[in-house]
Amino acid sequence: MQADGKPKAAWSHYWVTRRYTGSPIIHEGNVYLCCGEKHQCLDLVTGKEKWAVNEINSTITSPLIADGKLLVYENNGTHVRMLKATNAAYQDLGRAKTDAMGCSSPAIANGRLLVRQKDKLVCFDLRPAN
Repeated sequence: MQADGKPKAAWSHYWVTRRYTGSPIIHEGNVYLCCGEKHQCLDLVTGKEKWAVNEINSTITSPLIADGKLLVYENNGTHVRMLKATNAAYQDLGRAKTDAMGCSSPAIANGRLLVRQKDKLVCFDLRPAN
């Protein structure tokens, strides 16, 4: 905010994407954009791009972060990709089939991933087996 009460942008980042796209997520000083045709990591303070990877299979939902891992829907929600939430480099940790709908964002709590499928809510238990 400036002295006159008007907002002042700290930085901006040009981002070509579809009309409908998910919100970015912030984690440990990084901004993650995982929609449209790219997965990107930006520095929160400067807006400088740390890494970017073309991902034509991303969807319009917002990503999640849990335990230092970024969860992103792909293929209109049929799959979820797990990335390491780091600004060092793009680190793909795997992909799993969920058959979720790409128009709704997933939720996570207590090691359980909840996704909306066409006619039901499905819970995936991500906790380590005892």
